[in-house]
Amino acid sequence: MFSMRIEVDRFPCEDEDGEVFVVIVRRQFVEVDLLSGPPELVGDVRDFALIDGRAVTRIDGKLNTFKIVATDRILHAIVK
Repeated sequence: MFSMRIEVDRFPCEDEDGEVFVVIVRRQFVEVDLLSGPPELVGDVRDFALIDGRAVTRIDGKLNTFKIVATDRILHAIVK
């Protein structure tokens, strides 16, 4: 069994000072052995990070609002 993390999306966000950051959405895939047939890849866990690797979390209940874990800086997705 193996697992891999794949980038599935990226988008710009900005903080209250107007500084722009790029948030990357990654999805964790795990190989699952089935009772019959070949193994399957299953992916349900998503995580977020800045392009420089710093961890980001989504703020509960706010689809387009994130927080940089290390600094508690709040980011809002730039929606066009």
